Amino acid sequence: MTSKKNIVAAISFLILGILIFSESFKIRLLKFGSALGGDFFPKILSIGLMILSSIWLILNIYQFAKERKKQERVASKFALTRVMLFIVVFVIYIVVLRWFGFTIPTIALALANYLLLKDRFQYKDLFIGTGYSILVTLLIWFLFTKILGLMLPVGIL
Repeated sequence: MTSKKNIVAAISFLILGILIFSESFKIRLLKFGSALGGDFFPKILSIGLMILSSIWLILNIYQFAKERKKQERVASKFALTRVMLFIVVFVIYIVVLRWFGFTIPTIALALANYLLLKDRFQYKDLFIGTGYSILVTLLIWFLFTKILGLMLPVGIL
């Protein structure tokens, strides 16, 4: 996350350098005084600021791309495992649906789906996921039974 903040900061300093450089042209040159003029130092400093912020921006974009590629490798390593685990849970859901009906297996499936989509498991995710799965199950039940008028599996038990 720090590289994103650094990219924003580098872009901000680059814009600031461009603004200072454009404003330095508005400095009035006096007929008497030094040969450099009053706009020399603001222009030099703004050019230096633009060069340094450009270098900073390029390095941070490179660092961000490298971190992103590393995260993609780690994510792809566990992605296949998560997909396979969801397929197993879904097959179990279809088998158990006949015995327990719609409600309990759907809550379990929604909870498993919620937990499989999380990057890191925390105990609070179990409570949040349970609330989410109950809400989703109730919404699906309401949609299919009350709005569409369909029958959902009741189950043998």
